[in-house]
Amino acid sequence: LEIISYNHNVFIDLTPGKIHTFSEQTLKVLKSLDKDVEFISFYRMDDRVELEDFYKRLCNYSKRLKYQLIDLERNPGKAKLYGITHARTVVKCNGQTRTIGFATEERVVNAILKLTQGIAKTVYFSKGHDEEEGYADLNKGLENENWRVEKIALLENKDLPINEAVLVIAGPEKDFPASEISILEQYLH
Repeated sequence: LEIISYNHNVFIDLTPGKIHTFSEQTLKVLKSLDKDVEFISFYRMDDRVELEDFYKRLCNYSKRLKYQLIDLERNPGKAKLYGITHARTVVKCNGQTRTIGFATEERVVNAILKLTQGIAKTVYFSKGHDEEEGYADLNKGLENENWRVEKIALLENKDLPINEAVLVIAGPEKDFPASEISILEQYLH
């Protein structure tokens, strides 16, 4: 039984809110990895067990993941090599490096997407018509999903960048002049 259980590791999350279960999107990203990704987490003594559990669960879904846990107090020289002064995680893939805060599911998946997919898709929010400004949570959510968020004035940028871009016109208070409407028509066709 011990050999079978070792070779067929099964994880069951019995917590009420399934707090130890990864989202479907995370599982999809992990299972579709075609490049090796390495995480180097610099931690304080109290965080080691939590980080190790987190990375072991991640590694159950992809053999392409590797991780190192480095105690900041015992290895200050290694931390200095990466410019790390407090608990952070360095993510490496394809010769690129990205530093994130404490490793969480959201941060790790976002880093993996940015390093493996390269260029982020863009969401442009129109400006110049007294559009709504209260979209900070939406912007943060889009950035976490590997979208780049920018504002754009249509009259200043007559040639909208179309490649994998989305244009959002969020509750304008002023009408669009005919010249901007023609820019929008060209964008839509």
